Amino acid sequence: MPLPKGSPSPNPKGRPSKIWPIEELRHMIEVEGKKHREVELALGLPSKYAYTLCKKHGIKSQRRGPRGGPDHPDWTGGRILDGFGYWLVYTPGHPYAKKPVPYVREHRLVMEKHLGRYLDPKEVVHHINGDSQDNRIENLQLFSKNSDHLKHELKGRVPNWTEDGKRRMVAGSPKHTANPFGLKRDDYPLQGNSTHPTSAPDTEEQRAS
Repeated sequence: MPLPKGSPSPNPKGRPSKIWPIEELRHMIEVEGKKHREVELALGLPSKYAYTLCKKHGIKSQRRGPRGGPDHPDWTGGRILDGFGYWLVYTPGHPYAKKPVPYVREHRLVMEKHLGRYLDPKEVVHHINGDSQDNRIENLQLFSKNSDHLKHELKGRVPNWTEDGKRRMVAGSPKHTANPFGLKRDDYPLQGNSTHPTSAPDTEEQRAS
């Protein structure tokens, strides 16, 4: 039967058991991110005994090797540029931070600070001048959902259709549908569709008929 937290640790050699400050140990390991050896020296624990206590009381230890975050030897300040051109900020404790390393896009943090609340994941922060690295609050605009953001982005713009896109739209649209390109359906036949009156035959039998 497991002993309650803070209870004396069993001593197989018969020496008097000692009550270790488990909650203090938990805080030093989980909150302060200290190494086992640092905790052992601070609390007077026997060598390598911190691991035993952590395992016994369910205390989540830091990984071995260099500490994550500011204690890492390659720490650059907690602000990095991702592959999409957005600044990421190291923000442990943020409910929507990336995992396993807690980074959040900087423009969302700036908007959250401005509003005084966390943003909903569906909310979109738009860069007004198109520069994804310009995260001044005056350059940011908030949309409640992505569809509103797309409407704003596409308003007044003419789609840059490819020739293949035009062909597919015209050939696949009903005759009564307005044709934005001024093209006839026969100008862009769909290849390989034997049911379409303008399609080219695919086989010798179809050509003969």
